[in-house]
Amino acid sequence: MKDMTYFEPRTIAEACMLLDEYEDAKIIAGGQSLIPLLKQRLIEPECLINIKEISELDYIEYDEDLGLRIGALTTHRQIEKSPVIESQCNVLSEMAKVLGDVQVRNVGTIGGSLCHADSVADPAAALMGLGANVKAVDSNGSRIIPIDEFFTDYFETTLQPDELLTEIQIPNPKGRFGGAFKKYSVYERDLAVVNVAVGITLAAGNGIISDVKIALGAVASTPIRAKMAEEKLLSKSVDTEAIVEAAAAASEESQPVSDINFSADHKRELVSVLTRQALETALERAKR
Repeated sequence: MKDMTYFEPRTIAEACMLLDEYEDAKIIAGGQSLIPLLKQRLIEPECLINIKEISELDYIEYDEDLGLRIGALTTHRQIEKSPVIESQCNVLSEMAKVLGDVQVRNVGTIGGSLCHADSVADPAAALMGLGANVKAVDSNGSRIIPIDEFFTDYFETTLQPDELLTEIQIPNPKGRFGGAFKKYSVYERDLAVVNVAVGITLAAGNGIISDVKIALGAVASTPIRAKMAEEKLLSKSVDTEAIVEAAAAASEESQPVSDINFSADHKRELVSVLTRQALETALERAKR
């Protein structure tokens, strides 16, 4: 790695001040995504800002009105083991259990994964299926960004150079909710070949789906919502036939590319299978 200026701010305000001062700066937290890029000289920033010591970014909180709030420095292991997340949003626990190995989960952070914006990353799809938002802060204030609008292309987000991602927000569902996360990888806990996250909300008093989100990862330049598949389920009482149709629609909406392991057609078939499994699991949980 080339020489660079290095800082360890202790507050969000200090980090934002450094981002204002240095145009070519990179934020590092756990370093699981950034350090390989630095070592391969795929990026060569002038300045490295290590935010790991900003304790105000490390928390998991739940409020009956606001929902779940997760600080950007929360590690994947904390998410996996959190009783609050297990009871209020077990989809995230489910996702974290299959994300990398224990060493990666102990160091890697949820905020770092999102900002790295790798389309195969598991947290992005899971949060998209939950209808999450992220909070970005700069020296002048903050803004809330829907997760659906956060990713723009391979390894690119809507974050501005002077902004810092500080929080992930997951609103409480309005009704009986069930979610599920499914992943297929070549090796256990490896990067996803395909991952799918589903969130289903049933209207009170009947089995009609009042809201549904189907998120697909690793099959496009960014995580995507399968909107046509969602439309096949919305405002309907779902049966097996409807789930199969929605899974087929999700497969058609995916945009995978062939690689050394699988053809694009095979990945589309995986999308169909995993979407069907995730829908079945989420619907069963919502009914319970």
